[in-house]
Order: sequence, then structure tokens, then C-alpha cells
Amino acid sequence: MGNWKPREFGPTNEEIFESNLEYAEQQNDFERKKLETLNQMAEDDPDLEEDDVFEEYRKKRLEELKVQSSRPRFGSLLEIGRPDFEVQVTRAPKDVIVLIHLYQDHIPESVILNRLLTEIAPRHPYVKFIKIVANKCIENYLDIDVPGLLFYKNGDLLDKIIPAAPVFGGKHMTKDTVEFVLAMKLIIDMEFDEDPRIKLKQFNMSTKKKAGKKNEDESDSDENEDREYTNTQMFRYKH
Repeated sequence: MGNWKPREFGPTNEEIFESNLEYAEQQNDFERKKLETLNQMAEDDPDLEEDDVFEEYRKKRLEELKVQSSRPRFGSLLEIGRPDFEVQVTRAPKDVIVLIHLYQDHIPESVILNRLLTEIAPRHPYVKFIKIVANKCIENYLDIDVPGLLFYKNGDLLDKIIPAAPVFGGKHMTKDTVEFVLAMKLIIDMEFDEDPRIKLKQFNMSTKKKAGKKNEDESDSDENEDREYTNTQMFRYKH
């Protein structure tokens, strides 16, 4: 009858859900942005300066940048000898991961991996990349375990991949397959949508099938054994 003020209704559950969803999406969007991108966004939209979420992530990026600027940087594949191991590996800067490639020049996979690591090292300057002739680092090191990778941190053996060639894709290994495995091992900070070794494996199988058509009499048993070996070895260290 007009004796009471109209009731003020609060937001519905659906409106609350939509608001929370929008907030979460905004957080995810800011989280993926680098500091320079966030600064540019603030220039384009001054209202963002009043956004607590935006400012929180911009401050977070600034702090991360300060931490990164104080970390040791490397950016190349360093050749060392056994006498250098103590200084270059055991006494490496605190919390720095040292990747050691045990190689031999007469093993093709070692030569390929050295070339790829030379390309990869500048992309990950906070990891110390080192190479050393295998039997000069570890006495009586077997050629069947070359190439091999050792990972050290704070003077301790953190992890290893021995032998490494089958894990990376053998003679067909690429920069992507090597970086993927290193990322899975948490040696480098990278994200992949899928395992690049899957496409490499499919390519290898396709190549073998084509070769098999030319040598049907002798290839069937060899192909089955080789495929089984590839499946076992390439994905041995996937997780």
C-alpha cells in the first residue's frame, strides 16, 4: 500500500557466479602478462590503475624482475676438463642448475646434441650448460651410455639421463625434443602443448614403412623389434 520502502534484492547466485568467473579470468589474463605488457595496458586504460587485481600482478612482476636481475647468467655451452669440475660444477653459484653433457666426438648423437645444446643455452641463461668428454670425466665410462646428461645443483647430483639419445629421439632429435625433456625434468622453464617426440616417432615409423616396401623379405622382423625399442626408449623418461 506504499507504507514500506521497496525491498532491495541482493545479487542472485548466477550474478555472483558470473562476477567470480570474470574475476578469475581477469586474474589469469594478468598472470600471463609480462611487466612491460602490464605497463602498456595501464597507459592505454588509466582506469586499470585503480584495479587492485591489476596492481597486485604488476607489483608481482616487478618483484620477479628484481629477483631475476640478481641471478647469475650464463648463456653458452662451456667446455671443461676434469680438473675444472670442482670449480665449475661443485662450486657453481647457489641454486643454479648445472647441465653436464658427457660426450664423445666419434658418436654421431653426441655431435648432434652438442650442436643443439649450443643453440639452446642462450635461450635459458639461468642454467649453466657444460660439456666434457665422457671418459675424461668418469673413468671407464661406456660409449653405449654416450651421450649422457647429468644435472647438479648446490654440489649434489639432482638428476640424470643416461643414455640420452633414445630419450631425445636418436639421430633425429631436435631442439624441441631436447627442450621438452628438459622442461619435463624441470631443468628449464618452458611449456609445451604436446610432446614433440610423438610427431618424430610417427615420422620415423612412416619412413620405416616406406623402406620396408623396398625390402619386404628382410624388414618385417627388424621393423617390429625397432618399433618396440623406440617405444620403450623414447618415452622411458617422459614423466
